[in-house]
Amino acid sequence: MDVPPFMRELDLETMHAPEFLEYTNIGVANTEDGEHIGSNFLRAFKVLHFQKLVVNIGYSRTVEEYNINYKRLEERGETYARWCDAIGLRHWVLAFDEGHRWGHMTTNLVECINSVLKGARNLSVLALVRATYYRLNELFTWKSAETHERSVLDIRTPHLRNSG
Repeated sequence: MDVPPFMRELDLETMHAPEFLEYTNIGVANTEDGEHIGSNFLRAFKVLHFQKLVVNIGYSRTVEEYNINYKRLEERGETYARWCDAIGLRHWVLAFDEGHRWGHMTTNLVECINSVLKGARNLSVLALVRATYYRLNELFTWKSAETHERSVLDIRTPHLRNSG
């Protein structure tokens, strides 16, 4: 197989070697969590009822949602808005982070998968991918057979569908 060694086994030293730079993610942004920004805002201004608004701005998933929340903050004071502007949109607002940060649901899913994979630390990446492939293939085969049985049963018993 003609793949770099770090793709067969998780070897961080090899992965960051100069000859494999094209495989590394150079464009990762330094992002902040909305809750963290909210805590910093509260520490800076001591205005508890604006903290939730700042957190909501950080978790805005669309530009429209961001604009609505930001305008509400601006109406309460230019100083608060300028403090948020100093952080930079890419670093804390979901709508502008280019996919480098995720919401609660994705984070929870990743944490769940991480706990499952902790027991497989010494397995090679290829072994994990292979095992996942075969298990999914088995699941899809089973589900396909189950669906086929249901469709055949539906064809044979049309009177059951119409009664009721």
